[in-house]
Amino acid sequence: MRLVATLVLFAPLAVAACRDDHAGTATTTSHVMIPEPTAIDQSDEPRDRALVARIRRDLVLDRSLSVRAKSVVVVVRDGVATLRGDVPDRAEHDRVVALVVSVPGVVRVDDRLVSTKEP
Repeated sequence: MRLVATLVLFAPLAVAACRDDHAGTATTTSHVMIPEPTAIDQSDEPRDRALVARIRRDLVLDRSLSVRAKSVVVVVRDGVATLRGDVPDRAEHDRVVALVVSVPGVVRVDDRLVSTKEP
């Protein structure tokens, strides 16, 4: 019983002590902080490199997408495609995500795109 009471008392302190600036991270639904992926995080596995090439090609060839949408950052690791960048609006955001989801071999999309209105 004392152990439980001790854990209940000190758990909030331990959590507070672990908090720090999380710039460049994203929070998942489980509230786990994950750093923003960069080009260095791209897998060297041939399968993942082929997926990046296919996604990039499909984005560039889609005439309905703006230059900003075609320029989003794509990082693939173990079949998980992470998308980062700005797109002009929600409709274009949805088109980019749908395009990536439709690529065979993509097991999940980590959507970190930001929709902004065009000036």
